[in-house]
Amino acid sequence: KENNFFPEESTIRFVVTKYEDDGVAKGTLFHPYIDDLITLPLDRLLFLQKIDIILNLPKIAKPRFLFLQALNKDIELSKKTRLEKFNDLSISISNPIALKPGLASTFFFSFPGEDTPLRVVTKSSDCIKHPDDPTLFVANFDYFGIDRNSHLRIKGYLRKISEYKEIISHDDEDFIFHPENIFLTDDQKRIKNVVILDSDEQNRKQIKNSILENMHQVTVVDDSSYYVFEKKHLLSDEEEAVPLREHEIYDKKIVWKIDAKNFDLVEVINPPKEGDIICGYPAGDFFSGPKEWKFIFSEGITQDLIIENLQSLKISEEKDVLVDLRHQDKTERLAQLSLHYDHNKIEMCVMPPSPDALKGDILEAIDAFVMDVRMIPSEFEEWYKEVNKRIAQKKLNASNKPVSIIAFSDAKDMNEELFSSLLQKKITTLLMKPVDSKAICYHLSKALDNNFTRYNPENLGTYHVHWPAYVAKKVTLVAISEYGCIVESKRPLRIGTTVFLHGFIYENAPGQNLCARMYACEEDTQNHGVFKCYFTYFGINEHFLKYTRTWIRENYASQKNLEG
Repeated sequence: KENNFFPEESTIRFVVTKYEDDGVAKGTLFHPYIDDLITLPLDRLLFLQKIDIILNLPKIAKPRFLFLQALNKDIELSKKTRLEKFNDLSISISNPIALKPGLASTFFFSFPGEDTPLRVVTKSSDCIKHPDDPTLFVANFDYFGIDRNSHLRIKGYLRKISEYKEIISHDDEDFIFHPENIFLTDDQKRIKNVVILDSDEQNRKQIKNSILENMHQVTVVDDSSYYVFEKKHLLSDEEEAVPLREHEIYDKKIVWKIDAKNFDLVEVINPPKEGDIICGYPAGDFFSGPKEWKFIFSEGITQDLIIENLQSLKISEEKDVLVDLRHQDKTERLAQLSLHYDHNKIEMCVMPPSPDALKGDILEAIDAFVMDVRMIPSEFEEWYKEVNKRIAQKKLNASNKPVSIIAFSDAKDMNEELFSSLLQKKITTLLMKPVDSKAICYHLSKALDNNFTRYNPENLGTYHVHWPAYVAKKVTLVAISEYGCIVESKRPLRIGTTVFLHGFIYENAPGQNLCARMYACEEDTQNHGVFKCYFTYFGINEHFLKYTRTWIRENYASQKNLEG
């Protein structure tokens, strides 16, 4: 300013240069006034392009020296944070603001001496004041759908730490319920009720036993599906199910066999005669084609339930489920469907339900569902609202809180789209099969406010650390170059923000992430509510620069070949 070198119409820009291995940590150069970091020796085109971008700010300059390759890839964009503690069920970080429960976050961190970072998806559970720093909070996150390999890596590392205790107290007496305890609230004294829903009877019995053997003050009921459970416990008097009567089908039971792979009709054991009916419809129509049999059943939930049970049926296994049949009078009839897998065929048998088929356990309340993800409907919000409404109408909402949902899944049934969908729903957590006793009791302890288990959060050890970690969110990479990239985000980012890019080609950068600084952000004129964020790579090293250059050249050539 004194020498009149300060331009009034723009800001002085600062670019730092450094050698890659000069001992100066890149993190020490994160500063709002430092617009970029360029490593030496200078790459001519990279240097010219970055300087051209910086000199044109705040305008967004089109690249003149390097090529910008358009693409559409999901990556993850992170900010650095500090890992405070972790165990094999949860992770905690220090944070300047308190976080609300249910916030989905992805973390990357590395164990000392290991090059490959660990990636864990989480949901925030609670937040407390930092014990050592009044300006910070400790935010706790529970793993969500952690895969087997990552879980084993965490447990394997913790086993090497001599001061780490997985369980603080092993004395069962410490977790016995004492009704005279004056420090417990009425709700904490109440016996909590858990409902397990799974078409696999063996699996739901295993989960039920795990809970009952390791947790006090809890009752557990189980059923083959929410559909059946609802009919037993949550229907209003006006909605009471109408059972199938013997005169509504042409025989005491109707039996046919289907192919176990494609579910096509193979044979009818007791075929109908001319004039025979099933719930008012001509019975022969249901066996006139390979898949006509499915129209015996009500469309929608019932047919989905049957297909799900057929797909999960094991060789030699037998299974009984309650289903709705279509009736010609536009109503439904409740029937019993028996399935038997035998010699590459599945025998299906429809009959009137037994008198006690809809008799269920007497419930005082419903506090949590533990259920297979295949039973969670795609229209989850509407379903969840309806479930809580029915629970309240039946006066089963003793805690006056929405019911907790804990989901579980077989790894082979999970894909990225389904996982992302579950993460956005009001699901407490996702556990992978086989469901671990410690994990299910830990999550139920938190969901039910029930500490009468050795696996309650206060009795589980944590390993305290002060490690760097990255908390990430998904964005879409829409353009890439040697100097930087453009990503699309649902929220605008602050100009000057330093971030780290994960996934795609950035896995080949040192530490499997690349540092970048945002120099511009604008709303996409063609897509309201989507923001384009422009980044330059902050201190890209020579190795990754060459890798990126090669990738762009090869990708451009392959695209030209596809275009002919």
